[in-house]
Amino acid sequence: IYTLRVKDLRTGETLSDEIPATSGSYEWAADNNTLFYVKLEEETLRPFQLWKHRLGSDPDEDVLVFEEEDDTFGIYITRSKSREYLILQSESTLVNEARILSAADPESAFLQFLPREPNHEYSIDHAMGSFFVRTNYQATNFRLVRVAPGHTQDKSAWQDVVAARDDVLLEDFELFRDELVVSERKGGLVGLRVIPWSDPAAAYEIDFGEEVYCSGLGTNYELNTKNLRYTYQSLATPASIFDFDMGTR
Repeated sequence: IYTLRVKDLRTGETLSDEIPATSGSYEWAADNNTLFYVKLEEETLRPFQLWKHRLGSDPDEDVLVFEEEDDTFGIYITRSKSREYLILQSESTLVNEARILSAADPESAFLQFLPREPNHEYSIDHAMGSFFVRTNYQATNFRLVRVAPGHTQDKSAWQDVVAARDDVLLEDFELFRDELVVSERKGGLVGLRVIPWSDPAAAYEIDFGEEVYCSGLGTNYELNTKNLRYTYQSLATPASIFDFDMGTR
C-alpha cells in the first residue's frame, strides 16, 4: 500500500501533495500538473479506481475518473512510448481491456480501445503514429499487430507486424524509433529478437553466450535510443540488468 508524494526536482523540495492508499501505479498528463493514480479496494487491496489529482490541490478534492466494478479485474495506468497517450489497462486471468486518453487533454474521458471479450488477452502501446497490439485474437501464441488511431476496434484494419506461430510464444514487445524488440519463448527458452524497421529480414537474436538462461525486457522509457535494457539470469549468472547497444551489437 503506497503513499504517493511529489518532489520538485529543481529545488529538492517535497511538496504538500500526499495521497495515501494507492497501488503505486500513476502517470502524469502532458501538462506536468495533472496526476492520474490508482487506489486500492480497502478489504481486498484490489487496484480498482483511477483518480485525478491537480498538483497543489487538496487530495480530498481529487476526481474519480474510472472504477472497475468487476471484482475479477484489477487496473493499472501507463503512458505510451510516444508520450502521446495515457493507457488504462484492466486485467483478469484470461481477459484484458484497455482505455486511452490523449495525454494533452486530461479533462477528457478515457475511451475504450477495444471492448473486453471472452478469452481475449491484449496489451497496447503507441509510437510513430500507430498503436501496436499484442493479442491472442486468432493467435493462440499471440501476435503483434499495428493499427491507426480511430480504427482500433476494427480488427479487419489490424496489420500483422509479427505473425502468429505455432512453435513460438510472443511474450512481450518494446518499441524504438529504429527497431522493434520482441521477447519470445522458443524451445523452452525466453530470448530477445531485434527487428530493424527499415529491414525486417535483417532481424537477429541477442546471443547471451549460454545454453540455458532466462531473459526479459527491462525498463525502456526512451523511444529515440539505440540502448536496450534487459534482464538476464542463468545457472551461472545471477539475476542481472544489462544495456545492449543495438547499433554496435
